[in-house]
Amino acid sequence: MRQAHTSDRAMIDAWSRKRRGTAKPRSRVEKHRFDGRSREAVRIRQLETQYRAEIGEVAANPAVMQAIRRAAELTMFSEKQRATMIRGEPINLSDLLRLEGVAKRAIGSMRELAAQVRAEQLRQTIHLARFRVAAPVEGRSTRPDAPEAAGGRQIAPNRGVAIERTPLSVERNRSPRG
Repeated sequence: MRQAHTSDRAMIDAWSRKRRGTAKPRSRVEKHRFDGRSREAVRIRQLETQYRAEIGEVAANPAVMQAIRRAAELTMFSEKQRATMIRGEPINLSDLLRLEGVAKRAIGSMRELAAQVRAEQLRQTIHLARFRVAAPVEGRSTRPDAPEAAGGRQIAPNRGVAIERTPLSVERNRSPRG
């Protein structure tokens, strides 16, 4: 039987501690970073709430949620850089302007994506409303464009009204001069 070395024993203890959930405790700074209590995390959540309220119910879409998060993070970073500049600390002005431009584009992209998702949801709603199946009536077809639904008349597609069709040859033979 093989004897365990001290280094092997330390690795086994570390693994078992990790599995039990008793891993090495994190520092106070790390705890704040991971649980979202830092000033930056609070500001990001505030911005996310603001953007969700602006966008509306479309914010529940996963792609829009990700765009909101990205826009909020970039806005927070640009605000932090600007505050550093206002305090008089040395910063690279070019980096600040670049960061603000990226944040502005991220917000625009977020709004554009939300508008696209909103339009797609509207198209789906219209599609479902257009092709909703009516309750079946005995002796009649359930299709709204069926001849018996219009009383034997032919319904023009996409118009919903009965029209009288004239042969194309008759229209061609009519001269505008009379």
